[in-house]
Amino acid sequence: MQMNTSRRIKNFGLSLSIFAVFIVCFSRVNSAPRCTACNFHGDCHPPQNCVYGVVKDYCGRDICAKGPGHRCGGKWNSLGICGEGLFCSCNRCGGCSLNTIECFNLTCI
Repeated sequence: MQMNTSRRIKNFGLSLSIFAVFIVCFSRVNSAPRCTACNFHGDCHPPQNCVYGVVKDYCGRDICAKGPGHRCGGKWNSLGICGEGLFCSCNRCGGCSLNTIECFNLTCI
């Protein structure tokens, strides 16, 4: 009887471990941002007066582009996306904006 109880406890522990691994793996796979029809404020209108142009975010919605020296990148481009003529490196937009001809000399440390 004692042997049977010990085996059940081991099986339960193994099952619990497998379940925990499954939960951790599933939560990582499903960590992408949720795309909604509108932004968090319920505003479905395209952005206006975007100095550095308009780009598409992860969900395909129009957002204002970031300019020279502005923060960019991050997971799912959560910090922003650089405008035309700029590139994102070290989480900063470098290069020259084709909209304003402003430049930012990017040096990553």
